[in-house]
Amino acid sequence: MNAFTSNGGLIYSTLAFLEANLNYPRNTMAWVIADPVVANNGIYRKVLDSGTGSWARMADLPFSFIIASDAGAGTPNAIQATTSIPVSSSALIWMNIFEANTASPVTVSFNGGTPLTIKTNAANNIAVGGLTAGMIVMGIVSGSTFRLVSDQASAGIVAAAEAAADRAEAASLYVTGIDALSAAEAATFSNGVRFLQLLGRDTYGDGGALKAVEITEDGSPLGPGQFKTNVNLKRWENAEDVITPAMFANFGEMLTFTKAQMRIPAGNYEFDGFITVRDNAVIRAEKGATFIPTFEPTGTDRANPLIDFGNGADINYLKLQLDAGINTIRKGFRFGDHSQIGYVECTSSDLNNNRMEPGSTDLVSGAVLIDGDHVRVGQMYLSRFDRGWCVVDSTDVTIGKIRNLETLMGGYVHGTRDLHVLAGYTTGASVAEATALSKPRGPMTPGLNSVVLAGCSDSSFSNWFAFDILEHAIRVGQMASGTSVPNHRITFNNLQLYRPYGCGFKMDDADDFNIKRIEINGIYTEDVGNNNWFGDAGYQNWSQHNGTSYYNDPATDIDGNKVAFAIRNSQHVTFSDFSNKTNLYSNSGYFGLWIERSNYVQGSNIDVEKSKQDGVVVQSGGATSPERTELRGVATRDNAASGFLFDASPSNATWRGVQVFDLDSQNNAGYGVEVTARLDGASPYATLASRIEGFVRGNTAGQFSINSNVAADADFVSAIRERGTFTPTAAFATVGTSTWTYTTQSGRYWVEGDRCFVEVSLAMAPTIGTGSGNLRIGGMPYAGNGGINNICIIETDADFTSWNSRVELVPTVQHGQTYIEIRGLVAGQGTSPIGSGNMTSGAEHILKMAGWYRI
Repeated sequence: MNAFTSNGGLIYSTLAFLEANLNYPRNTMAWVIADPVVANNGIYRKVLDSGTGSWARMADLPFSFIIASDAGAGTPNAIQATTSIPVSSSALIWMNIFEANTASPVTVSFNGGTPLTIKTNAANNIAVGGLTAGMIVMGIVSGSTFRLVSDQASAGIVAAAEAAADRAEAASLYVTGIDALSAAEAATFSNGVRFLQLLGRDTYGDGGALKAVEITEDGSPLGPGQFKTNVNLKRWENAEDVITPAMFANFGEMLTFTKAQMRIPAGNYEFDGFITVRDNAVIRAEKGATFIPTFEPTGTDRANPLIDFGNGADINYLKLQLDAGINTIRKGFRFGDHSQIGYVECTSSDLNNNRMEPGSTDLVSGAVLIDGDHVRVGQMYLSRFDRGWCVVDSTDVTIGKIRNLETLMGGYVHGTRDLHVLAGYTTGASVAEATALSKPRGPMTPGLNSVVLAGCSDSSFSNWFAFDILEHAIRVGQMASGTSVPNHRITFNNLQLYRPYGCGFKMDDADDFNIKRIEINGIYTEDVGNNNWFGDAGYQNWSQHNGTSYYNDPATDIDGNKVAFAIRNSQHVTFSDFSNKTNLYSNSGYFGLWIERSNYVQGSNIDVEKSKQDGVVVQSGGATSPERTELRGVATRDNAASGFLFDASPSNATWRGVQVFDLDSQNNAGYGVEVTARLDGASPYATLASRIEGFVRGNTAGQFSINSNVAADADFVSAIRERGTFTPTAAFATVGTSTWTYTTQSGRYWVEGDRCFVEVSLAMAPTIGTGSGNLRIGGMPYAGNGGINNICIIETDADFTSWNSRVELVPTVQHGQTYIEIRGLVAGQGTSPIGSGNMTSGAEHILKMAGWYRI
């Protein structure tokens, strides 16, 4: 039969089924094998073209064996037997004996036909008792006789014939040529039939052709892929190894079928209720196969995924589309343990609004939810979902790329170890759409990040791009309630963060101090704050909540939560190649880099510019002692306050081993370097020396400002370098009516730590008038500290009167002052200053000095 059908032949159960289908070309061959009218079974040929004509019987079925049944309808000597197909002289007939014969000869009638005399192989009549009850005989029709193949003693021939008969019976178990499911459900099949072949599900040729196998009828409701025949007495089930949606009443029924690989052609598949797919489902979908929900969960049902793919799913392609009006979906697809997903696409016509009510249930949500171990996803494409993706309580998850567009809450992770995302691209929803939601949100609403880590260890995120995120671009936050997995041992590679309304990258777990061993290799931030600054026109602050929803509070300043790179409450953080720049706007970030309440932080190759306030800030807070923080290669320029700030003023914490090397701080509106004392005014430094080494220049408020208690502390080392020029001046202690004219007036200086080197060149003519007192050469770049000097006079002239009475002239920068007084040493008399009485009014005086003084 397989050979016949594989070459284009058809098999039908009844002649009626065959004659009801004329949609075959002429000369098509078909078999009828199970018609209740035995004579109707046979080989037929199609007459005329498709759609017209008829079927003509051409011959008997070419079976080598025909099974005949003696059910006792006749007598022991006049047997009446039935077969499923007509008997012929070309087929060996296998027949059971119901009861022993009592006379001779014995006849047999097949299917009510003419009685045939049973003859032995030797052409003799059967002896009395020659046929015994339960005996199996084989023979052929020969004229008016039924001649046995062998005498009763030929057991070997009987066994061979029985095997052939089994094969013939198996062929009779398979009924094909059934146009559609409705035809099968309306039919009655003999008990010997075990398989059905449908040529369509709803109609002939609709793509839903399937093979069905009989299963036990136990009275239970029909399961997926099942139907009944024989007036609901026989139950059948789809027996295909590969199934398609056309074989089922709807898309959901196919997904819940448990026994085959699913093949889904391109097309739209609507479903109106939650679907749970069997574990270990294998789905092969064509590009464009789109699953469209026509319902929207409410209440507690919103916690259920639209389609739960269970554990072990092996899927090449999935697409979910939310049409207009379906826009409050909390969970789309869910994947459990050992899921292997090639490509996932989830799009929403409206901006999907997950936040229909407040609460932690909002966190575990997303168009794609992963909550299983050993999961692999090739790519995700997500568009206009409140939360795009979520990985919770999972281990060993790898995602190739996530493209998450126009999102609010981005991605979320908690309770997860060994998660690796190889690439990500996220854009925030527009402010206009976000603030127009029924539960509105906007710039600085908490949780609106491209990704939030609330418990993630031994993981990595690479090649991550984020644009216009409504709060922080990336947030490593507090460990979620109910999870034991902290934010430990996480690596970030190549982060590109553009125009977030909050921070670019923020680590902060609300003072739990449980963010540890974080490594960041390459982070670029641009236009942090998105030009949304307190006091500016149009400023928005949606961080406030009234118990029902978030609201805009433009009267509250939240700019301090807009740092380009914030490291708070963290330990053992290593980062390199951080750059904060502007492009579209004037400022990027409230601070460029902020390290606060953290220790064991090591950073290198840092480039910060145009922050709203200070460029780089290391700050204490609470009882946390900053320890072992080391920054190397820091460039900080054009910031609106100081370029670099060591700020100990918020607390009385102790600082140990906080060091900065190779600093370049220029053109800032504040100081190049600013160092404050503790809250109580004392120096915070102890045990391990802290140090700032670098170069400053061109800073508006001054090149550096170091608190005097700090400057006197041996545990703080300033190795700041600076070069510049200044304009020295001359004046008497009492100016009176004195005036000065200069033909030469130049000064150069450079600073190395707490030493300032100066070069002074003056050609000056005083008009002394009522001026009196000591001569002061002013305009020094820094005030002296302790009067410790090593400044020498290189050149002067005789116009300083009484010059020769001095053994030596000693210039000194006075403590706390920015001027030099020149004192002369006289043998046996101590020192006396050069004053107005030692100078000639109207005469030009030459004075050149060089050396260092302590600052």
